[in-house]
Amino acid sequence: MDEDLLRFADVPKCRRPARIGGFVSRRWSVEESMEIEADVSAVYELLADVRRLSHWSPGFFAVWAMPGPGRVNKRFLGWQRRCLLVSLTNCEVSLASPGSEFAFSVAFFGLPVEVWGYRISARGNGRSLVTAYWSDLRGGRSACLSERWRIALTGSRSGLRRQVNRQDLRETLRRLKLHAESSGRGSGPSRRP
Repeated sequence: MDEDLLRFADVPKCRRPARIGGFVSRRWSVEESMEIEADVSAVYELLADVRRLSHWSPGFFAVWAMPGPGRVNKRFLGWQRRCLLVSLTNCEVSLASPGSEFAFSVAFFGLPVEVWGYRISARGNGRSLVTAYWSDLRGGRSACLSERWRIALTGSRSGLRRQVNRQDLRETLRRLKLHAESSGRGSGPSRRP
């Protein structure tokens, strides 16, 4: 394979066209799973309340949304802090399938940036398997613009995003598990009389 393509694979091309024509598109994604002692409807209910995302996600320290269930097209704002910098993200619920999957997308000045989501499946005995995922939606010219913005706000390049987001997904699942299992929302064997 061409060394130039390998070396620049994780760097969005701004004005430098790729050898295979046009601007480089990249599609990154990360998934993490964890079993939780709570039924699928209880887990979904926790995740679909977008006002509580800051309880689970280390990426958000605050969320503003109108009350009500997370439904497709519901918009909300999330405040993020990385290092000393604070930024505001424009989010929209993109998938709301009660008891099975919930996802929201993030945009930057109207450009798609990423999608975060959770797939939930029953494991028996009141347990659920929750798979949290993140996908980078940037490509072409929008990748260049959002990359520059990311460096200005966080000081980190996109190549580190997968590592950081994998850690965030693990921490989100850990926090969700602690809350679901300690709040009595679980219906596993240890919760029954």
